[in-house]
Amino acid sequence: STFTVVGSTSTHAEPGSALIMDHSAGSILGLVLLLLAYSPPAEATNHIRVVYGEARSVEYNQARMLLVNNKYLEDFASGIKWLEPPSTLTIASAQCDGQPSANYSSRTKTITLCYELMKMIADKLEEQYEFPRDQVKMNQTFWAALGFVLSHEMGHASIDLLGLKTMGREEDVADQLAAAAILESPTIRSLTHDSMYIDGALWFFEAFNKAVSKRSFSDEHSLNQQRYYNLICWAYGKDSTRYGYLERHLTRERARRCGGEYKQLLEGFQAMLKLYYTQTAPMGGTQSSPLAASSPPPFQPQANQRYYHPVYSGLSITVDPRMIFVNGLPPPYNGLPHRIDFSSLPENQWVQLRNPREEPLPIRVLRGGYNGMYGYDVTVQWLP
Repeated sequence: STFTVVGSTSTHAEPGSALIMDHSAGSILGLVLLLLAYSPPAEATNHIRVVYGEARSVEYNQARMLLVNNKYLEDFASGIKWLEPPSTLTIASAQCDGQPSANYSSRTKTITLCYELMKMIADKLEEQYEFPRDQVKMNQTFWAALGFVLSHEMGHASIDLLGLKTMGREEDVADQLAAAAILESPTIRSLTHDSMYIDGALWFFEAFNKAVSKRSFSDEHSLNQQRYYNLICWAYGKDSTRYGYLERHLTRERARRCGGEYKQLLEGFQAMLKLYYTQTAPMGGTQSSPLAASSPPPFQPQANQRYYHPVYSGLSITVDPRMIFVNGLPPPYNGLPHRIDFSSLPENQWVQLRNPREEPLPIRVLRGGYNGMYGYDVTVQWLP
């Protein structure tokens, strides 16, 4: 699958042409070291690794170094480590022979972000905005658009790696998963200007909204115009107050249905994940199975390992040095991991975990002291 722009063409710059990356260190791509070195793969974490591919020209190496200096792919990988794919997933950047795209390969299990796409986005922003007056807006839009593109490809990767069963075109489902990842993210929702992530994705579809031809209707992607309005509806359906400014773009009939449309989207996502985790849960993990007379003994979970509850199929946890992630919860998280920061728990006291609605979960945790780079000592016990 490829994240393409309907009707788009490669945007090659002639020598000496103005690129937004050449303006100043504060612009979108900034002044970076013009190094043509190849970055070795980052250390694999949770079956996810990142690779910064070689850039064979100065203009694309600037895009590459922007990613490297910001550890952009590592941060993206860290945000999806709860997925724990059964095989190694590679997230890579590369020069793609002039094609401004991003893609996922089911054969190599690799998401690739092309430097040409970064340049195309930067060029379009330079056309539409004035630097340095609009510098902040340009930066926000650039990273938000790029984030939606990668989230879309992560949707394809999730469908492939987890064997999720979808109905309809996979491209549409990948858009839905990308939208859910952004709209349900606790980190993004906590930001004052969280709407910039949706606005950046909408800008992308609108900026590359090319004329529709007969060939466009046979493409595996929906038209950019359709993807634009779908995303508006899902955001408005998620929160009609926070995203109320988008209502004016919708018909009255569509706006009334957006809440139900987004709810259906999340329930479908939840059902797909539930089916996967039910099938991959350890033997004997059925919800009707009784626990032994006493609860299982406490255990100390290893970082980045998934542990399933012995009774409730699909309910599992993973930990990192600072957080515990509870997976397989029903709404409102709808299959997305519920994060609990260890620093919010009292030291050396057993605490029963709760879901986002403050209902008790069959899991209790004992947190020890903080060990610097090694995080917290944590002991977990399953409850009936």
